Amino acid sequence: EKAKKFSKLSFAKQYAEGISQAGEITPEMRKITDGKWVKYQKGTDPTALWASLQNKGTAWCTKGFATAETQMQGGDFYVYYTLDKHGKSTIPRIAIRMQGENIGEVRGVADGDQNLEGNMAEIAQTKLNEFPNGAAYEKKSQDMKGITKLAKKQEKDEAFTKDELVFLYEINSQIEGFGYQRDPRIKEIRDQRKQKEDAPIVFECNPAEIAWKKEEINEKTKAYVGPLFEGIFQKNIENIYTRFPEGRVEEAEMEIGGKSAEDLARDIKQKKDDQGRNYQIYSNAESMLKNPDFEKQLYENTDVSREQWILKNSEQIKLVRLKVGDLGFTKNPTTDELYAKTGELGLELCPAEVGPNLRLKYAEVFKREQSMNEYLYIAMKQITDSDGSPNIFFVKRHDDGFWLSYYWADPTDEWSLDDEFVFRLRKPLKP
Repeated sequence: EKAKKFSKLSFAKQYAEGISQAGEITPEMRKITDGKWVKYQKGTDPTALWASLQNKGTAWCTKGFATAETQMQGGDFYVYYTLDKHGKSTIPRIAIRMQGENIGEVRGVADGDQNLEGNMAEIAQTKLNEFPNGAAYEKKSQDMKGITKLAKKQEKDEAFTKDELVFLYEINSQIEGFGYQRDPRIKEIRDQRKQKEDAPIVFECNPAEIAWKKEEINEKTKAYVGPLFEGIFQKNIENIYTRFPEGRVEEAEMEIGGKSAEDLARDIKQKKDDQGRNYQIYSNAESMLKNPDFEKQLYENTDVSREQWILKNSEQIKLVRLKVGDLGFTKNPTTDELYAKTGELGLELCPAEVGPNLRLKYAEVFKREQSMNEYLYIAMKQITDSDGSPNIFFVKRHDDGFWLSYYWADPTDEWSLDDEFVFRLRKPLKP
């Protein structure tokens, strides 16, 4: 009887039924959070781990025997199993793969990209806190809980607060998850929002105080959303966006000066954040610091010697952070084209020391910690590295810490429209 009914279904429904029978985690199962952690010890037989994942509907590569064997050679493996319909803990919901003593990766079953489910975030973080680098995953757990909260509020048509909109639109930092790709709920929630209604809440102003065109700017304007134009940075507008919310153009201040290349390199290598994570320099970036051209850029336009320059008072400079596409380019520009365009907007290249100083002071300058896997390039006069290549600095953050790195920047090299740069705001001419 079941076979006859199955044969009459469309292919799509047959496929869905087949997936379900193969072990799909049903919506009812996803509501269950009770369960237990199981540890599979490094170097032991992977059969038990492998068998527990068969026909369970996860996208984890660990369900392949060879992969499970390889992963367990690198470290312990933990799985959180929730209760099945028989009351036994057999439904895999969270995986923690260790690499030696540290966490290698964390995966969930929210979707094919292995994002963590919202109701699993707290369970995961409690476990992660047991490991040396567990604190590094706290933001991901909090972000997943935040998105789950907003998804529920959106379903009930409840109003979002300013802080919730700032979080949703990633005004201050990117939303981080445990999967290979961004949590799809971010886009789903945003697509249901009316951004022109949300913008005044984010900017804490009246709708009339937001200019959506250059011609609408007046002395009461608190936010501008539109193409950049000459003189925009002299209008003292609190919030500037080329598009809302993706096109934020950020202004900041930073102190530079008074430190030699050796001082900067030493300070970076000795620095740790409040969670004990390292600050590091790639070898090619360090060779740029050792290049005489690095310090020459610092004092070549002054009338003092190197020794006098190192002892001079520090200087406060203004920085502007934006994406290449925010400058109006419709195709990838070369380095020379990029630098020429920003000059039209009253921006100029940064001193070479901005790179290492920004690595040291990122959180102080931008009032937040750098997001995971974020790359921020320094618009600067190129300096050759140990290979003789023309490079610029950039700062990035990975799981293993905060880095000062380098990137090839030949005058004819092209940049992606999504690449993010920091420029120096040109000082106004004295009357």
